[in-house]
Amino acid sequence: MSPEEFRRHGHDVVDWIAEYLQHVDSYPVLPSVNPGEVRRELEQVVKGGAEPFQRLLEDFDSTIIPGITHWNHPGFFAYFPTSA
Repeated sequence: MSPEEFRRHGHDVVDWIAEYLQHVDSYPVLPSVNPGEVRRELEQVVKGGAEPFQRLLEDFDSTIIPGITHWNHPGFFAYFPTSA
């Protein structure tokens, strides 16, 4: 990856983070998937081989995000949020 590509993708990631934090309240607090579901989906992604960086971000949105607890959600009360 060239320095220019790295810079562009780095900006894409920062934009994604900012968008996520701005709209974290639109996600469910707790994961909406069954145990093992994320792993099975990731195994399918890996079998597909290399993919463009934008597709990686799309996979992250569609596979990883539904499987995590959103600690920054205003409805998350187990711990005090660190970024609020």
